[in-house]
Amino acid sequence: MEVIVGGESYLLESSFSFPGETICVNTLSEQQPGDDPDWKPVVKRMSPTQVEITANGAHYELRRTISLEGHRFSVSDALTSRTQKNIGVIVRNRISAAGQSCRILLGGVPDSAEVESLMAENPTVLLSQTESQVGLLAEDTISRLQFQAQTDRHGAECSLNQIALRPGQTRMLRWAIYPMHSTDYFAFINQIRRDWKANFTVFGPWDFFD
Repeated sequence: MEVIVGGESYLLESSFSFPGETICVNTLSEQQPGDDPDWKPVVKRMSPTQVEITANGAHYELRRTISLEGHRFSVSDALTSRTQKNIGVIVRNRISAAGQSCRILLGGVPDSAEVESLMAENPTVLLSQTESQVGLLAEDTISRLQFQAQTDRHGAECSLNQIALRPGQTRMLRWAIYPMHSTDYFAFINQIRRDWKANFTVFGPWDFFD
């Protein structure tokens, strides 16, 4: 998926692991076709503001819904097991600046090669170019609790490394894409606060404990 903001391009790709002699992957990417020969994503336009992507593999099926909601894209990934065994799935969503240099913030932290700890309190990845930025935000409980992220030279990815599916189970993962004509980090964060209806005063005294 390509997102163009103010003439600047961002590429979004996803991968979903499945078990084998080594860890194999199914992808939503033009660059990497994946390891399961039966995995053939189909894109269907459901309405002027919604697209659905479906793909079936040997171990699970994916139904991704991408909806335009004003200033953002809402993404829902429904993974349904097709096996009679419990399976683990590593989910990765990657964003890159189409080969261009960019500023990257993971959970609001700059210049970090990798964030090892979980980032439930700020499950975001933000890439900024000269005139624009695109942010990724995990929204469901499991995605927030397991959210980890890392960078490379031209992009970053967020990953969920402990997803499990029971036989026949469907697990729904929800996240959002924020394209913005701004390079201000707090323009991104304050928009999330408004969307989550969390932009309000917390009256003290109070404290955080870790």
